[in-house]
Amino acid sequence: MSVVRWLTITPTIVLLLHGCIELDQDQSAIISRDERSGDGAALEISYPDRSVEVGESIPIGATVTAPAESGPTIRLQLAENGPFMLRGDSDTDMHFEDGRVRMTRHFALYCLQPGRHELPAVEVTFTDGEPMVSKPSMIQVESLLAGEFDPGRFEDIRTAVSLDEPDHVGTIIIVAGFTAIAAIGVIVFLVARRPRPATEPTPHEWAHEQLNRIESENLPEQGKVHEFYTWLSDVIRHYMERRFGIAAPEQTTDEFMAIARTQQMLDEQQKRMLGRFLAAADRVKFAGNRPGASECDLAMDEARNFIDTTMPVDIADDGTTPPAAMINRTARPQPGHWRDSHEHRVPS
Repeated sequence: MSVVRWLTITPTIVLLLHGCIELDQDQSAIISRDERSGDGAALEISYPDRSVEVGESIPIGATVTAPAESGPTIRLQLAENGPFMLRGDSDTDMHFEDGRVRMTRHFALYCLQPGRHELPAVEVTFTDGEPMVSKPSMIQVESLLAGEFDPGRFEDIRTAVSLDEPDHVGTIIIVAGFTAIAAIGVIVFLVARRPRPATEPTPHEWAHEQLNRIESENLPEQGKVHEFYTWLSDVIRHYMERRFGIAAPEQTTDEFMAIARTQQMLDEQQKRMLGRFLAAADRVKFAGNRPGASECDLAMDEARNFIDTTMPVDIADDGTTPPAAMINRTARPQPGHWRDSHEHRVPS
C-alpha cells in the first residue's frame, strides 16, 4: 500500500473513531423517584443506563418539587476518599408555580477505578422537615486496558533474536512514514477527545445574572411576593458561599450572621446591610409580611448594591489581585425598606 493511500485513509479512520466515541455518549438514562409523605415533596434522579469507561464523564441530574416555603437545597454526598470525583456542577435552576418550587441541578462525575461502584447519593435538605436522600444506584466502570492484570504473573525472558538487516530501503521508508502518520492520528484523536474546560463566571457576575432572571419573572406583579423574596435571599446566600466560602445556604440567619460578625470579610456597614436584608426576607418567608411592589423594587436595588460593594478589585501595585481584596466603599443609601428602624428579630 502506498504512502499516499495511508495519508488518505488514516485521517478518515481517526474521524470515524472520534464519531463513535461521541455517539456512545448519547445513551438513555435511568430515572428514580422518591416522595416525602405529608407535603408531597418529590425527588427525581437520572443517571446513565449503561457502563462507562475510566475517566469518562458521568452525568447525574437531580430535580426536586416541593412547597416553596420548605426552602429545599440540593447537594451531592461525595465521599472524600471514594472512587468518584466531581468534574463540575451546574447552578440551581428554579421555577415557581401555584405555591410550589421546582429545582433542578446537574453534576458531572468521573471515576478512575474500574469495577462496579455505587453512585454518590443526592441529598435534599428542607427548612421545615427531614431531608430526602436518593436510593442507592450502581454503575459499571470499564477499564481501558485489555484483559485482566495479574501483578504476580511474569513472562520468562526470551533468548536473543538475530535480525537481518533489511535489503530494501523502500520498506524502511514506508514503515517510518506509516509510524509517523499513525502517531499524528493518535495525537489528533486524543486532542479531539479531551474535554474543553468551561469558563466559570465570577461570583458577582453569577449573582447579577441570577438577579436579572428574577426581575424578568415579574413575580411581585403576579402577587408572588413570597416566591420573590425566597429566590432573592437564596441568590444572596449562594453569592456569599461563592465569594467568601461560607456555607450560607445550609445555615439559619442567626448562624450565618454570627459567622459574618466574627470574621473580617465584611466591614461594619456591609454587615448591617446584610443583616437588614436577611431580616426583611425572613419577615416575608416566616412572619407573613407582604410588602408592595415598590418595596420589592427597593429590595432588588439593595441586593445589587450589596453585591457591588463586596466584589473584588485590583488594589496591588504590581497589577495583581490579592484574594482578599474587596471594595470598601460606602453603600448607596436607599430609602425605606431595610432601615434600622424597621429591624426586628424573627423567631427561629
